[in-house]
Amino acid sequence: LKDHATGQRHSVYVAGGSKSVRTHLSYTHDDNDAIIKNNRYYKRDMLRLNNDIDISKYLAAGIDLSFIHDKEKTPADVSGYFGGIGGFVDFYAWDYLWPLVWSDGRYAEGKSGQNAYAEAKNPSFNKNENTTVKAKFSLILTPLEGLKITANFSPDYTWNKGKRYVEATYWTHLDDPNRIGGYFSGFSQTDVTEIRNDGNNRTKQLFANYDKKFGKHSISAIAGYEDRREFTEWFNGDRKKSQITGYPYISMVPDTYDNVNGGVGVNYAYQSQFGRISYNYDNKYLLQANIRRDGSSRFHKDYRWGTFPSVSAGWVISEESFMKNVKTWMSYLKLRASYGELGNERIGNYFPYQSQIGLNKLLLYTGTAINGYQCSYPTQYVIDDISWETTKSTDIGIDTRFLDNRLSLTFDWYKKKTTGMLLPLQIPRYLGFSNPNVNAGDMNTKGWDLELGWRDRIGDFNYQVSANLSDYTSRMGDLKGTQFLGDQIIQEGSEYGEWYGYQCEGIYLTQAEVDNHAQLNNREGVGSLKYKDISGPDGVPDGVISPEYDKTLLGSSSPHYQFGLNLLGSYKHWDVNVMFQGIGKWTRMRSNRISEAGSSTMWGDWCKKGKYWSALNTDEENARAIYPRLYDPAGSYGETSDYWFMNGGYLRLKNVTIGYTLPTSLTNKWLVKNLRFFLTGTDLLTFSNYPKEMDPEASNYAKPLLQSYIFGAS
Repeated sequence: LKDHATGQRHSVYVAGGSKSVRTHLSYTHDDNDAIIKNNRYYKRDMLRLNNDIDISKYLAAGIDLSFIHDKEKTPADVSGYFGGIGGFVDFYAWDYLWPLVWSDGRYAEGKSGQNAYAEAKNPSFNKNENTTVKAKFSLILTPLEGLKITANFSPDYTWNKGKRYVEATYWTHLDDPNRIGGYFSGFSQTDVTEIRNDGNNRTKQLFANYDKKFGKHSISAIAGYEDRREFTEWFNGDRKKSQITGYPYISMVPDTYDNVNGGVGVNYAYQSQFGRISYNYDNKYLLQANIRRDGSSRFHKDYRWGTFPSVSAGWVISEESFMKNVKTWMSYLKLRASYGELGNERIGNYFPYQSQIGLNKLLLYTGTAINGYQCSYPTQYVIDDISWETTKSTDIGIDTRFLDNRLSLTFDWYKKKTTGMLLPLQIPRYLGFSNPNVNAGDMNTKGWDLELGWRDRIGDFNYQVSANLSDYTSRMGDLKGTQFLGDQIIQEGSEYGEWYGYQCEGIYLTQAEVDNHAQLNNREGVGSLKYKDISGPDGVPDGVISPEYDKTLLGSSSPHYQFGLNLLGSYKHWDVNVMFQGIGKWTRMRSNRISEAGSSTMWGDWCKKGKYWSALNTDEENARAIYPRLYDPAGSYGETSDYWFMNGGYLRLKNVTIGYTLPTSLTNKWLVKNLRFFLTGTDLLTFSNYPKEMDPEASNYAKPLLQSYIFGAS
């Protein structure tokens, strides 16, 4: 890994036109290197053109075009070091524990044939190239005052080209450079895969807006229709066991029985009708009602449509006459309330109500020869009556401003009930299908959001301070008798994805404790983890640790008390913006990549003397030990338990920007209206319980903690 990587962005904006035509043109080029040496890059070009055209007094048009082309190269990532759960953790740990490369540049074995360094350095790669062309054509008709009719047509085309090349890579022993010791895991042969993915979607919209004011009364209405149709076509060609290295093209690889070609085409359609009406009396009483009816081709025709209404009301109390006496300190006060329903149909499978046939290659022996034959098979268990997942939301809020609008406060409390949740239903394995999605359950969510702000001016110094804090809890309701077990559970009464496992009572310190305590498999010993015996077949502890009776709910796996702080200031030509963000409480499982002995150089805990139980320690040292003994004869360390939990909350200095705008007296001489230079730093400081190299925002801690610095002019 490099200690830094560079990137650049260049943008050009041009605007012009006449009385009836207005045009905006922009172009942006991105070119980013990566911290993996010689094996990763990302480049992107973006072109956007916007045109607004006045055809007549009653008719206008809009033409918007955009073009995006990007290219990316990454390591082949056979073992998941650069994106999987292990991620860069192994990069930091392995160099200290297992040899990765010999002094003459030859690859060493690494850890049992796994070597993150060799995977990053060898010629294997993934390449992806994407081209997207989007357009939006609009006609706007204004036949009457207050009435506007708009028609939009938006085509979208994408082309994707991918290539994956894995080159056979071997390791040698230190004292025998001429003999192959073995091939690295996932790199025992040279394989080439080519992928093509083309798609398009077309969206048509027609809607009318009407706005009218009668004295203190204002009415606004909208009615519309939307139609969206998508088509995606995908193809891949796979060739294995090439005898030629350094030439990543499938035409050079022989066609053998285990080569695989594949392809599929998918259609998808979506329609909506919607309407909204709003009423405003003297900016004091506000009322809005909405309704939409959505249909999706993902569902059978008898269950395809869903209707989702919503209504909201607001009362600006500060506009009432009885509030005049408090205007000196309360500038604004508004109460809000709303109720709405929203549908979800994104379930991953485009046609769960239809039987689908898959084609593949079946390998059979003909004598001693292996031959491939075309075969077909059903791919999914059909559910006819699957339909929309519906979320019903209630929200009550308040907006206030005090002291001549300098101090502001916004608070929302909300409650959501999701019914007909689309969840995978467990079916018998002998059916041979994956678990199908069904409308299996309900979920209840309660939460709140709080925002505070202060803005003021002292001479030439302007400043703003804003802070936000939020939290929510989602708890499962009726699941129609089903439950989804695992490290994280979904069952009636639990939180969504709540941790599920054993309660740990510490470490066995004496043989007497081992002899007199329930065990998982009777192989535990002094220094092993001690799990709590919660229950048994008769509802009381039975002296045996078993998953049926002793696993229990261990608490929320969701982040809680998410917060942010934003500081802005400006003084004459200078400006500064500082943003903090974080999470107050987040119960996360310490990955074995963090805790295990092999990661001690990064985590710095388990292998340190006095940190773990050892027969070489004194009784006092073992009583203070944080970790169990290194050897796990019972194989119990991998069981989910609260012993491995950590608070994943963090505080991060997310962004700092300092800018300077040149005086107009200087820029006017250059025919420049405005010129600002800025320096931005991202992820500059992080305070957390994670290893210093790990990003607490990344999934499974698999990404390194990176800082970025941007200098630019605009």
